[in-house]
Amino acid sequence: MKHLRAIASSILTSIFTVAATQAATFTVSNTTDASAGSFRQAIIDINAVPASGPHSIVFKIPASDANCVAATGVCTISLLSGLPLFTKSVVIDGYTQPGATVNTNPPNLGTNASLRVEIGALATVGTNIFLAVSGSVVRGLILNRRVGIALGGTGNHTVEGNFIGTNADGSAGFADRQNGVSVSTNSHNNVIGGTTPAARNVISGNGTGILISSSSTPILSTQILGNLIGTNEAGTNAIANDLAIAFVQVGGKNTVIGGTTAAARNVISGNTAGIYDESSLIGATSDNTISGNYIGVDVTGAAALGNVFYGISTSSSGSVIGGSAPGAGNVIAASGTTANVVIQTRDAVVQGNWIGTGVSGISAPAGFVPSAFAVPGIYVSGNVAVTGTQIGGTASDAGNVIAFNTSYGVLLSDQLGNGHSILGNSMFSNAQLGINLSSPGSETTFGVTPNDTGDGDFGVNGRQNYPVLTTVSAAGNVQGTLNSNRQRYLSA
Repeated sequence: MKHLRAIASSILTSIFTVAATQAATFTVSNTTDASAGSFRQAIIDINAVPASGPHSIVFKIPASDANCVAATGVCTISLLSGLPLFTKSVVIDGYTQPGATVNTNPPNLGTNASLRVEIGALATVGTNIFLAVSGSVVRGLILNRRVGIALGGTGNHTVEGNFIGTNADGSAGFADRQNGVSVSTNSHNNVIGGTTPAARNVISGNGTGILISSSSTPILSTQILGNLIGTNEAGTNAIANDLAIAFVQVGGKNTVIGGTTAAARNVISGNTAGIYDESSLIGATSDNTISGNYIGVDVTGAAALGNVFYGISTSSSGSVIGGSAPGAGNVIAASGTTANVVIQTRDAVVQGNWIGTGVSGISAPAGFVPSAFAVPGIYVSGNVAVTGTQIGGTASDAGNVIAFNTSYGVLLSDQLGNGHSILGNSMFSNAQLGINLSSPGSETTFGVTPNDTGDGDFGVNGRQNYPVLTTVSAAGNVQGTLNSNRQRYLSA
């Protein structure tokens, strides 16, 4: 008898274990927001089962549904209130809706994905598809009108193949908006986009396209790959996010934006501002890397599609913008008011980029119309804590091309710390000096002239600017003049 009870107990334990781990599939069969077969009910049902998942939500909404448009096949779900968060791991797959197809275009042609499930909210509602448990996937959805995605739990989420913030065909945005994808504290190792054509998201028309915000420890190892951020689905016109990508509060560490292959390239263009990174608040290096992207140009890299304020602004220590490896350089151009690149941190590395040019590196991007503002290529600003900036370098392909900027090629403000290097770059066709080592102060012009005789000793290199080179010999001898009243700098 005791033996039989042991066998029965073992069987019950096995059944319970299977039930606790077995994944289930839930089908959305209508566009209502409250009834059986709705998206909301699918969330409630997933949260109610004991199994941890990952469960699946698939879509089988008939064309006869009142909120499906026959001409396009798009079925629209309008949320009446905020969604419950997911307490189980889930795969939400909009590509299961009849008629939906993934993108097959290469990186230089935008996306030809055809999405069929649209989820928005009424004017009084703002909500997220909130993934509170790790290992979830959201793909193939059109999210707009105050509906975004929030990545919580411990992370390992994937967001791919969606239109986030735009209308159903990715051609326009809405006046009502919120953040597109938000990554919260302790949610690590998330992937937004990917390197396959099907993984490309369009993230445009949002408050912030991608927000990485932590109140305590840095968010680790986010990957942002292959997306169109701030453009239409073709990558040719702007649908601006207020901020394309933002790291705030403690921010992120070891984040990767782009990569060395065309498949990993993001197009980050047409936004009010591009990438904003203040992850220095963690008190140590963030080591965030921005490489291989098109920033301020269209999907071809050849035509201007500028971000209004700046392409990249970082106060995140240890930031790497570009790199010397093949394919690591970014194209960063056509910013409207501030600079193409703003550095406000220590130990930043800016290498291998095309700053102010199109992808050719020999001309401004097609259609570039200079704004009324004098916009430098790289502006290093801040105070004495800003040290060790590397612009270019001596390694092969470490130098940047810095050209066609409407102010200086490189501008260093007059209150910085030490250890900055500007090496191996190609600078030409900028509206003002290639390198200026001072910022505006009481001078009547932007910057100071090489023979400035002011009494102050502050400023990078003592505010001593460039020599005038007159001859260069094949043997490597250089002759020229240096107009300076500070003999101690001449003897350095």
